[in-house]
Amino acid sequence: MHPPARVTNRLRGLTWRALLPELQGAVGAVVPLLNAYAVLWLLATQGWLPATTTGAGPLNEIRDEVFLTPIDWAVLVALAIAIATAYLIWWPPLGWGFRADQIETPARRQTLIGLLAGVGLFTLLGGDPVLILLTAPAGLWIWIRPRGPGAGQALNGMLWIGGLLPWIAAGLMLATSLPTPAFVWWHFMAAAAYGVLPGGSVIAWLVLMALGARFLRLGLMPK
Repeated sequence: MHPPARVTNRLRGLTWRALLPELQGAVGAVVPLLNAYAVLWLLATQGWLPATTTGAGPLNEIRDEVFLTPIDWAVLVALAIAIATAYLIWWPPLGWGFRADQIETPARRQTLIGLLAGVGLFTLLGGDPVLILLTAPAGLWIWIRPRGPGAGQALNGMLWIGGLLPWIAAGLMLATSLPTPAFVWWHFMAAAAYGVLPGGSVIAWLVLMALGARFLRLGLMPK
């Protein structure tokens, strides 16, 4: 019994050479984010950042000053590392990420779908129901593909935003509980640095955001 022709047509040409350019693009998108996270984590674990004030009770990141007020120099260091890494990867014409994006390949969408499936499987195996619910809508991205301008790219935009809506909603809900809602971005960064958020979950989220950027690029490509 042979597989359906539709399946064989989609799998035809999925060689390592065809998959590699988008793999490099996805890695190039996530490495700067991972480096920034690693810097913040090291600063916290090595005692360079202020200690949390747990007192006699458990840590409350909604009230602890460390999570509420950005530590400017730490943010600047992490941002500088991320920008420097991105520059080396994407700097034209020598950056390996830039060069990978110049290669014509028919397998960019299939590569991204495979990577997104890997993130989904990792999330499911992690067993965190909140993370699973937040990540699941990113499945909308598998319908993003190069389309013509106008309605086609508008559809891609709606699919892309739809995959991010749970994260946007969660961020807005958290912001309303903070004394300074505008610092919600630092709250997430500090929670990752101090280990309030599990490392595996942080890495999965960063990979997901990098894949989101690559899907957006795919959706903006001419048909």
